[in-house]
Amino acid sequence: MKRISQSILTFSILTIISFLILNACRKDDKESPSASLQVTPQEGTINTFFVFDASGSTDINEITDSLRVRFDFDGDANWDTG
Repeated sequence: MKRISQSILTFSILTIISFLILNACRKDDKESPSASLQVTPQEGTINTFFVFDASGSTDINEITDSLRVRFDFDGDANWDTG
């Protein structure tokens, strides 16, 4: 009888440890935002006024109206917009 109790206890402990490990390894529910950018017009000169529209960007973890967009036009890893 004592041997059966030890087996059940061992099985229970291993089950709990397995559950904890599997949950710790589970992918985070957060997904990356989806960026969408429209530039109008698509071509121009240095005198052309370009409009950048990122209103199609989404993030399932945030309210769309609260999303903020910043641009790094020259690719130097510093934001060129607030």
